[in-house]
Amino acid sequence: MKKTSEVVASEVFLGYPDPIWCLSAAALTTNTLTACPSRCNRPSTSSNGAPRSTPRYRSYTSGRTMRSTSPSSSSSVMNTCPLAVVRSLAAFCGFSQALVAYAEAPITISEPALIRAVMAQDPDPNSLYIEDRNFGGPCLVQVARAYHKQVITRLNARTARLLFKTLGLSGKLRSGADYRVAWAPQPWAQLEPDLPTTPVEGRLLYVRLCRKGFRPIDLYLFITLLDPVLYPLEEIVALYGLRWQVEIDYRHIKTTLEMDEFNVKSPQMFRKELAAGLLTYNLICALMVKAALKANLSPTRFSFSRCWRRVRDLLVHGVPGWVIAQGGVEDYVLDRLAKCTLPCQPNKVAHEPRKVRRRPAVFPALKGDRQAARQQVLQELSGEAIS
Repeated sequence: MKKTSEVVASEVFLGYPDPIWCLSAAALTTNTLTACPSRCNRPSTSSNGAPRSTPRYRSYTSGRTMRSTSPSSSSSVMNTCPLAVVRSLAAFCGFSQALVAYAEAPITISEPALIRAVMAQDPDPNSLYIEDRNFGGPCLVQVARAYHKQVITRLNARTARLLFKTLGLSGKLRSGADYRVAWAPQPWAQLEPDLPTTPVEGRLLYVRLCRKGFRPIDLYLFITLLDPVLYPLEEIVALYGLRWQVEIDYRHIKTTLEMDEFNVKSPQMFRKELAAGLLTYNLICALMVKAALKANLSPTRFSFSRCWRRVRDLLVHGVPGWVIAQGGVEDYVLDRLAKCTLPCQPNKVAHEPRKVRRRPAVFPALKGDRQAARQQVLQELSGEAIS
């Protein structure tokens, strides 16, 4: 697969001529976003005929879940008006971190059911999808074969052992194992009913990752890249390690762009605000890629939050006049973004607590005129001096 050489364009893999065309390389992750289809269409009157006020809904974040709820959190309101959520599935580019595909469904629909909608948005048959374990499994492999995609999926130990037993070999998997297998879905697997269910040819990889100071990790992978010479185990493992970037991409969308709360009254308005936010995210990613190519760096070396602040300041305050007169607006913007690199922290440790020593100062809210408040403070000080 020729596109694979473009997929792995990063600091780990060098020598690829045009890495920007790795847009088809995507990693999958799941998230739950706000939607109010059942509650936003409630009637304007209650069951007894009394007028009902239309609440504004906001979403709150708990880990990787964002839900929509009304400002009131009483149990009576929660029982009569259950939480309405939408399950979403997104695919991000492995090089530019841009969002390339998105699908949503009711919360009752599982993530594997959305895989087909995401892959259907990708017209390139040479795309490579990387996904975490317990995500799609047989359904992902089935849909990928139907749409002529390549996959790297992580397996749990039980599934890996079942695949190993189909080879008729005895013993246990050894670190560095690379076997040619045919993955046949189990009877209880969730599959697309209108797609073929024949076994999928692939490779079963196993490696035990050991790092000083950390617990060892048993990594089981199933890949559809069949050539072990062109796609060696070491490069596949390093490529799978880049999948974690997709979790950071979701954090940028929800935290940096402040898309963890949506004050909307209808599902249509929620989708409009979400689309505007995702377009903004892709715009920042596109500028980061252009700045990275100009500076001969990887886009992952740039700080998304700093780049976002630079672009926002330029949109609000504009570009200096001398830059416009010289006609170098694009170079000026890219040069400023090229300075937004992440700091080098060689001594950073994973167990460092993310806490601060200084407590935030909390003052009471000011009510009324500030000048009157100043006079009141002066009177209190003068009274203390006399006493």
